[in-house]
Formats: sequence, structure tokens, C-alpha cells
Amino acid sequence: MNKKWLVLVLSIIICAPVFSQDDDILQSSDLQVIASLLVDNPDIAKSSAEKLIKKNKENTELIAAIGRVFLNGGDLDSAKDYFKRAQRCKRISTKAINLGGDIAKANNKADSAEYYYARSMYFDRKDPEAYYKYANLFITKDIQKSIEALNRLKMNRPDINVNKRIADLYYEVNDFTKAQEVYETIQTDSLDDKELMQYSLVLYAKKNYEKSLELAKIGHKRNAQDPVFNRLLLYDNTELQNYDEAMKDADNLFHHSKDAKLQHQDYIYYGYALNGLGRTQEAIEQFNIALQKNENLPDINKQISDAYLRINDFDNAIKHYEIYVSKLKDNDNRAYEYFQLGRLYWRKGIAKQDNQTNDSLTTDQLKAIEQANRAFGEVSTLRPSSYLGFYWQAKANSLLDPEYKKGLAKPYFLKAIELLEQNGESKDHLIECYKQIAYYYYSQREYDMAVEYARKIQTVDPDDDYAKQMIATATAAASQKNVVKKVTSKKSAPKKAVKRRSKR
Repeated sequence: MNKKWLVLVLSIIICAPVFSQDDDILQSSDLQVIASLLVDNPDIAKSSAEKLIKKNKENTELIAAIGRVFLNGGDLDSAKDYFKRAQRCKRISTKAINLGGDIAKANNKADSAEYYYARSMYFDRKDPEAYYKYANLFITKDIQKSIEALNRLKMNRPDINVNKRIADLYYEVNDFTKAQEVYETIQTDSLDDKELMQYSLVLYAKKNYEKSLELAKIGHKRNAQDPVFNRLLLYDNTELQNYDEAMKDADNLFHHSKDAKLQHQDYIYYGYALNGLGRTQEAIEQFNIALQKNENLPDINKQISDAYLRINDFDNAIKHYEIYVSKLKDNDNRAYEYFQLGRLYWRKGIAKQDNQTNDSLTTDQLKAIEQANRAFGEVSTLRPSSYLGFYWQAKANSLLDPEYKKGLAKPYFLKAIELLEQNGESKDHLIECYKQIAYYYYSQREYDMAVEYARKIQTVDPDDDYAKQMIATATAAASQKNVVKKVTSKKSAPKKAVKRRSKR
């Protein structure tokens, strides 16, 4: 699974909110009344706020809390007014300072917000609110700043499990490696449902399906109707090839989850599970449902192609893979996908047909090999520095010209050799290329060249039996060729002389 696909999958599994610290919990009934009035009666809400402040003129935290009510209600101007009044109070409060940061943030003034949160952290090193807000401010811009702030809080407040927040941060920026490392330091039973989901998702993303499944089971035990945990169970069990269990999970997700918003990926994984049980036609039905849900997602055609491939239906597998490749954009990994398409055509070309008794290819097989050659040619064009496209073009042309009468494969093998020698890549492929070129020259009775490439094989593998046999055979053939040449030359000389004399 590539990175792009992974991000898409994770976004489907759970729509996680951006990390944020909850605002003040308005426990005061008076503040709750003001908040409710602000929705429909803002003037009365302000009047109620003024009456409350009149009784508590120097209560900095109360005035700041009122300002927050108006900020949360979308009345930024009133929030600013209450912030200024809180600042004029004799006693400094981190609640007021943090309010200034929140107002600045709402106005998209990140520098000002940073100033207020930093000031609040300095004023009270043990108040976690400012640390969380500061960390949230930098989550997308400078994650390290966020982590540093939370680590300072950890030092000042060892009684708070700051690691949960740190893990959240790493999760939000898709740094699953770091997130996993931090989650592993936290007792599982201390995680709430959201944290448990995120931890399970991180493990799923890291392909640690066993541990992800373990956590999803805990979540399912807490809430059997939760669609996210049921989804994770389906995905993890399918990846682990626990297909019978996956079928139960699919039933729970599709029929017994509360408020489940089914996504195309759910049908794809359901299809995977069916496929695993050999119920491929049913799997294809699920993939087609996924396709209907999101026709613009090219990967669905890829999954349908894989399903057809499972039952060796190469024609339909190729059909859907062609659709998939046609939807790829220039910035996608088109070379890789063309390579996979070429391999599909290749597999169709070499697959034994019913009642096929010899090694000669049918017309349909030859057409498939030609299409494979076309796809591998795209790979060579898109990745000219890679040997793979040229190597597989050579193999395709070897089947199109099995006796090397036309020399179709020769230029591609030579190009592959050039790149393999330059880059020091696959020794096995390099040896195969040497063998093919050695055989080509032998078939053309260029025995010296055949020996030269056989000796190249020995530079990679001195004990290669093919190289030894080719050197012996080609050397003997070259010697015989030279003997024949000499005998022929001697026999023809007198005739030439006679011929010359007759002319006289």
C-alpha cells in the first residue's frame, strides 16, 4: 500500500478532529445562561453579563470566562472588550492571558497568539491550558515546538499524562512511527475510546495488524455498536486472513453499528474477505458497489482487477487495470503501474491454454505479449535510468522472436546490461542478460562474442555451469569454424589460379 492510498484509507476509517484543547468548562449556571441567551438574544446576554460583572468587578477569571462565552458564540468584538477589562484587573490570570491568545488566533494573528500563550506558560508553569494551546498552534507549522512545550509541561506536572497529548500530535501530522512509540508508553486501560481508536489506527497504518486487532477488540467490548471499532476489526482480520472472523465483523459493521456511514473502502475489505473464502464472484459484486459509491477513485478498478486475477480471468483483470492506469495523473507513480499492467499481459501471454500441447504461443497469447511489450516500453520511457523496463521488453521480444532470427530482444538486453552494470543492481538479472546475449551471439555463429559474454557471467558467478558450458561449446565451434575456413581456403586456391590462367 502506497502512502497516498494509506492516507485515504485512514481518512475513511475515522474522521479525527484537529488536536485541540477543550475550552473552559462553564460550570457556572450564570455563564451557561449567558451562553444560551447569546444564540437568540445577544442584547439580553450582554445585559446579563454586565450585571454579573458588576457584582464581581475584580474577578479576573470570571471576566475572562465571560469573554470566552462571547468568543465561542462568534462575537469577537465583545470578546476583545472583555479581554481588555480582564487585563485592567489587579490580579493577573492565565485564563485572561489565554483568552488574548485565542482572540489573536481567531483573527489569524499567529505571532500574537504565540506571544500570549508563551506569556501564560511563563506566568504559571504548572497550568496545562497554555501548553496545550501553544502546542496546538504549531502542530502544522513546527511540530517540534509543540512537542517541546508539552515536554516542559511533563517536567512541571508529572501528575498529568502528557504523553497522550504528544501521541495525539504525532497522529495528527501522520507521523505514525513517533505516535506508536509514545502510545506504547501509555497503559492501554487508561486510554479513552478516541485514544484507543487512534492507537489502533496507527498500528493498522504500520501494518501491525495483530496489535491493532487486539486494541480494536477492547474497543468493541466497550461498545459493540461503534462503527469505527467494527471497521478496524474487519480490516485487521482481513489483512490477517482471518476471513471467517472478518465476515462476522462485516456483518457487525453493515448491520449492527450505530450511525455507521459506510464508505467504499468498507465494501472493498468485505470483498477481500469474500475473496479469501473463495467466493470471488460475490467479492466482485462488493467491489462494484464500492465503484458505484466513488467512481472517481481509480484504485477501486485496481481492486476489481485483483479479484478477477484471483480466478485467472486475465481479460477482465486487464480491462479494469487499463481503466485504473488511464485515470492516473502525471505526478502519480505511472511507471510502476505500467509495469504491473505489463506483468498482467505477460501472465496472460504465458498462461497455458486448454489443450495446448506445445510451447508455441497462440495468436491471442502473442497479442498479449505485444501488449506487455507496449506497457514495458512505457516504463522505459518514464524511467529511462531503470533497467526494469528494458529488461522486460527484452523478455517480451524473446517470446516474439524465440529463435533470435530478427534479433528483436538484443538491443533491450544490451541496454539492461548497461544500466545494471552502472547501478550495481540485481546480479541475477545481470547474469540472465549476459546468458541471453551469449546465446544470441552463439546462434549467429559469432563465437568469440559468445565467449566474451560467457566470461562476463563468470565475473559475477565464477561457478556458473551455463558459462562453463557456453565457453567450451563456443570455443570448440570457433575452432571447428576456423578449420573449415582453412580447408575451404586451400581447396579453392588452385581453382582460382586455373581461372586466372584461363583468362590469359
